[in-house]
Amino acid sequence: MAPIATQDVPLLIAQLSEKSGLDENNIREKMTQKIEKFSGLLTEQGALVLLSKELNVTLPLFEKPHQTLTLNELKMGMNNIDVKVRAKYVDKLKTYTKNGKEGKYLSTRLTDDTGEALFTFWNEQAEEALQKGLRAGSTLNLTNARVGSFNNQTQLSLGYNGTYTIENTENETIENSTRTNSTNARTRTGEFSTLKENGFVETDAHIVDVLPGKGYYVRCLSCQGKLQKRETTCPICMAEGKIEARLLASVIVDDGTQPIRAVAFENEVCSLYGKNKEELLSVFEMDKGSADKEIVGKIIHVAGKGKMGMDKTSIELMISRVNPVPFANA
Repeated sequence: MAPIATQDVPLLIAQLSEKSGLDENNIREKMTQKIEKFSGLLTEQGALVLLSKELNVTLPLFEKPHQTLTLNELKMGMNNIDVKVRAKYVDKLKTYTKNGKEGKYLSTRLTDDTGEALFTFWNEQAEEALQKGLRAGSTLNLTNARVGSFNNQTQLSLGYNGTYTIENTENETIENSTRTNSTNARTRTGEFSTLKENGFVETDAHIVDVLPGKGYYVRCLSCQGKLQKRETTCPICMAEGKIEARLLASVIVDDGTQPIRAVAFENEVCSLYGKNKEELLSVFEMDKGSADKEIVGKIIHVAGKGKMGMDKTSIELMISRVNPVPFANA
């Protein structure tokens, strides 16, 4: 799902009214109720996402059109890309450990008549691709792919609802697979609507909004003082080389039962944005707003504990784990 531009809200309301049969005033009233329910933490865009989901209505502006491109036409940050490529090289199935949890991945190098790119199958999908007959020489049709980079090389990954097909040299088309199918095997424990303080939840959810904030905080490891910006010398205790920036993100996530404010730190922030820490610090300092827009609507598999919010009435989710997302230091 693509981020929704603020100026699109009136048009989306009109489209939702037409498709659902509700009048626009009723829709605006329902949006207001949702925003008030979460003390203003939910934007109009987020309220529309939730409302359209409840009404089982798909709005066309929620989706970006697909583009079919060759590898030499790909640019960093593109999404909703369709490509037809060949597997030039398929590595052995390997394992990785992140946050104490082990997973599997399968690296491939893709090519067409114009260039090359990297692509990685993750976890269940990695084993599945081998079972479906992936090998050097196979043709892959990727749909709804995203464009990133790794070691200064173009890297493709599948977006949510992304699909792939594999065709072997004998032109036999192997069964289609989607990322959404693989989510059926993911652990689900609890729901946001029943989460209590110190309770645990693990489920699939989508990000409906990113709350204001610069994305990190800075402290001095020597005096433990909090600083306003990254510096080489602490202005409080004058210690040098002891300044640490820690990533921090607050988002509104929805598991289909209700939205909830969720807080992530360090590695989990990297997983949310699909970038490593140094990349994120640079991006946040230059244009955090654009980075935030890119993850609105993103589907995540999230686990964490409930914590009482600052208002002493609402429960927040302290994220302890987010499903691995392909990025440079995964």
